Parts: sequence; C-alpha cells; structure tokens
Amino acid sequence: MFCPKCGNQLPDDAAFCGACGQQLAASAPVQKPKVQVKKSWIAISAAVLVVALVVVLCVTLIGGNSAKGVLEKYLDGMTGFDGAKIWENASVRVHGCDTKEECVAEMEEMKTQMNSYGDMLGGMKTNYTITAETPVSLSSLSSSLVDDIEEERAATVTEAVAFTVEVSVSIGNSSALNQTQTMEMLVIKVGDKWLVADEDY
Repeated sequence: MFCPKCGNQLPDDAAFCGACGQQLAASAPVQKPKVQVKKSWIAISAAVLVVALVVVLCVTLIGGNSAKGVLEKYLDGMTGFDGAKIWENASVRVHGCDTKEECVAEMEEMKTQMNSYGDMLGGMKTNYTITAETPVSLSSLSSSLVDDIEEERAATVTEAVAFTVEVSVSIGNSSALNQTQTMEMLVIKVGDKWLVADEDY
C-alpha cells in the first residue's frame, strides 16, 4: 500500500503514513460468513414439530367429530360407565336423561351394580367392535326421530350413518356365561355435530 499524499510505501495495515503523517482510511476487515448450521437445524426442527402438531390436532378434531368417532366415544362411555361421554355424544332419546348430572349418576349406580355382579362371578369385561358402516338416506328416517333431534339440538339434521356394532361381555373364567349381542346404531349430523340418535332403529 502507498500513501496517497506523499507516495511512501506502507504496510497494508498502517493507519498513518510514517513519512508525512497522513491519516489513512482503515480498510474494513474482511469477514468470513458465519456458519448458521446449528441455528438452521433448530429452525427446521421447530417447523417440523409445528407441522406435526397441527396434523395431529386436525386428525383429532376431525376424527373425534366424525360419525364413527362420536359413536366410539359413546360406546366407550357405555362400556366404561362414563355418563359424561354418553351425555355429550348421544341424544336424549338414547340416554333418557334430563341433565348431564343425572346421566353421570345413573352410570355410576350401574357401574357399582355391575362391579358387584362381576365380583361374585369372578370379574366381567365388556368390549365392542364396529363391524359395518352404511350411509343412510334422510328420507328413510322416521319424521318423529328427525323432529325430536332437531327440537332437542335446535339445528337441522343433514346426514345419517348406520353402524353395526358387536358387543361382547366376558364373565369370569367360564365361556358359558359370555354373551355377544349385535346392535344397529344410527348416528346423525345435526348442525355441525354428529350424535348417536338411536339404537336398533
């Protein structure tokens, strides 16, 4: 490097000319680009995690409010003696209760009775299997059923699906006491919610 005032040769990192005292413009140091590998991986991992959570949430919400999802919640309530699940996923014509509290109390009483009965016989276990799903034409439904549901929920019935459900009860260690029953369940969409509307309709 040379001094712009007197032409004296200077080292590249000189701040002043040693011959004439001229202040030299300091050259900006060349910076190497920073490697952002760690931060990039963190950002990518966070984005993947957010997408995965959104997918799980969507599947849960959509699946839980599908006809089959609502029926499964209702059946879980029935086999687990959970009155709250039954109340939330079935119509009054199915559970016959006026309030959620009444439904919960009835199922608690039934649970106590069934546990007592099961204890005497060596235990009891109830399972269900959904074996068939068939769309149902609204015109084939009884007008009284549709009217009852629409009045109860203050919304319009727009879809209906019939399910065949096999319920099995295992009692004690003897297969002679085991029972299996096949039921036809009707699940309808009223407003934006699916609801178990009838059994053996």
